Amino acid sequence: MEKYFAIRNFSEETKAIWGAYQLSHEASSWWDSWKAELNIDETNITWDQFK
Repeated sequence: MEKYFAIRNFSEETKAIWGAYQLSHEASSWWDSWKAELNIDETNITWDQFK
């Protein structure tokens, strides 16, 4: 992901959204559950917070 971001001009928020989009299967389900439990707004989380 970091290499991909290095060639793009993404904001920190966009990096987090893109990172979440790249999750698959169990990781995606875990992230969806975690977001709901903590009431996380994906559009307001930074890449560093997401990592």
